[in-house]
Amino acid sequence: MNDLREMPLGKRTFAGVPFQIIDPQTNQGKSVVTLRGRGVTPGLPEKVRIPLPKARAVRCFYFLHAAAWGAPGKIGSYVVHYADGTTTEIANRIPETNGNWWTGHNPKEQSHPVPIRVTNTLSGKPVWRYLRVSEWQNPKRAVPVTAIEATSAGGRSTPILIAITGV
Repeated sequence: MNDLREMPLGKRTFAGVPFQIIDPQTNQGKSVVTLRGRGVTPGLPEKVRIPLPKARAVRCFYFLHAAAWGAPGKIGSYVVHYADGTTTEIANRIPETNGNWWTGHNPKEQSHPVPIRVTNTLSGKPVWRYLRVSEWQNPKRAVPVTAIEATSAGGRSTPILIAITGV
């Protein structure tokens, strides 16, 4: 109940950014990365490494993500791995770059809320849930990126990564 099973799959544009939403039927039943949260998702992984199919120079990344049981503060990070062996950490913070998927716009956030209609609720009445599109400018644009690692801070919040677009 109250999940994203009704989210549109395939090529979608949110906040002007194109994303590819993975169809779980073509990916062994998996579509998003949901990480560990202390309260409700303690059995999930603390981090997941996502290799790029080919190392590429990237100007910026756009993250389509959300948080369940999201509370203010650092809920995790994205670690960008470069071909030269270095890394850069991007803080995943509420309300700056992410938000609780039950709440709409927060005046302090820098990300863009994306409303998603959910009808599989306990009440049976449709409700809106909110993903976020967050932009990150790469300080090392000339160095190819080999992977991105999504991590949880291990607190109350459950970080959820739906898609990443690189430019």
